[in-house]
Amino acid sequence: MTTIKSLLDNVCAGGVLTVADLAQVTRTSRRTVLRWRYRSDTVRKDVEKRLLELRAVVDLARQAMPDRRARTWLRSPQPELEGQRPLDAVSDGSAYLVIELLGALVEAAVEAAIE
Repeated sequence: MTTIKSLLDNVCAGGVLTVADLAQVTRTSRRTVLRWRYRSDTVRKDVEKRLLELRAVVDLARQAMPDRRARTWLRSPQPELEGQRPLDAVSDGSAYLVIELLGALVEAAVEAAIE
């Protein structure tokens, strides 16, 4: 079973996301995120769902590109998301759009590696 601490450690690994990013996506404070991460405080079900979506996004971003590039991509407006930043889309409950986009990027990277 995944704990909140391990979930947060996973999405922050490699510097892809920061505590401030997590606070923004979960619409809470940095202090609250730090309590979740270091004291294993419990989270509401809606926050847990958002964090699990975020982990899926970060995992796919890492498959599609190096950590440093993933960090920049997640923070940059994307034309395929109508100019919205991927982190904002996840925060707004539209993680599925980001996951679809990243899935296409991963698929393209795999096809390019095969050729």
